[in-house]
Amino acid sequence: MKKISNKIKVLIIVIIILLIAGIAVVATKGFNVGLKYNETKKVEIEIGKDFENSDIKKITNEVLSNQPTIIQKSQLNQNDVTIMAKEITDEQKTNLVSKINEKYGTEINADDVQVQLVPHARLRDLVKPYILPFAIATVIIVIYAAIRFHKLGAIKTAIKTIFFLILTQGVLASIIAIIRLPIGRTTMILVIAVYMLTATGLICNWEKKLKQKKQESDIKNAWQKQ
Repeated sequence: MKKISNKIKVLIIVIIILLIAGIAVVATKGFNVGLKYNETKKVEIEIGKDFENSDIKKITNEVLSNQPTIIQKSQLNQNDVTIMAKEITDEQKTNLVSKINEKYGTEINADDVQVQLVPHARLRDLVKPYILPFAIATVIIVIYAAIRFHKLGAIKTAIKTIFFLILTQGVLASIIAIIRLPIGRTTMILVIAVYMLTATGLICNWEKKLKQKKQESDIKNAWQKQ
């Protein structure tokens, strides 16, 4: 019992350290927003021919010094390419156009291509679509836990469920901030996965405790009948 208690103490200390470190990183640096949601520069080039994103990637790696880029075919015209990067200078734009002309035998005029500024997306705009579904899911889980495990104490079970759902998300957010994991769709999938695993783990834990309580009650009743 003492060994288990010591493990719990260590776990609590680790969690507190992670939360404090996460808060400090967010306060000083903020979250690492992925390129797609950060302030970027972009150019839209009308190639007029079918192309592979991998070929354009080779060109951007050479011209843009291997900085992270997003390369997309235009939704309106699959023969047009959009290139996004943290920084694209006029000189780099000219070099991009020149190498694309060389690669595809086109005669694109660099003066017709403009470098556009794409403002960063606000983090709350990225999270906003998930707030209501998370809130509804949490209410359903808490109500279910309070009713299903009322023998363990409805209010106590509900409070613990809310606490651990929030705690695990707080720890996850701290880890994301500390390791500078870029915020994006993949991050939100990770958040949802951790939330579901936490909810499942809590339900399983309450089921186990309810079963133990029933066994103890059966043993107690058996002794009383003797």
